[in-house]
Amino acid sequence: MSLMFQRYLAVATLLFMSGCSTTPGLLEKSPEVFDSDKAPQALAICLSEIWTNRNKDVRVNPMPDGQRVLLNNPVLHAPIAIVEVREKGVGAEARFWKTAGPTGWTRDDLQSCL
Repeated sequence: MSLMFQRYLAVATLLFMSGCSTTPGLLEKSPEVFDSDKAPQALAICLSEIWTNRNKDVRVNPMPDGQRVLLNNPVLHAPIAIVEVREKGVGAEARFWKTAGPTGWTRDDLQSCL
């Protein structure tokens, strides 16, 4: 096998294992929904701090009715997880999407912030 073919194979394997997806593609799936007693902004800050402390590429974008926290894979330029936080009564609702692959820690991080 040539070195070039081995590199392409490695990249293809990484894409497959990461569950590579675009943000719109990921948002087309049904989210998991979590409720929190925290204010939406406090929940978004908690999650973004945890992911930032993991040395991850995190972006918080305002939405008309809340905030979207995006965790991106800087190598593949694709999302790992997305959380949309909206006000719900006294607390917040967090809608959670994640890619396939070994990303269960993203859910654990969200649950620790609830």
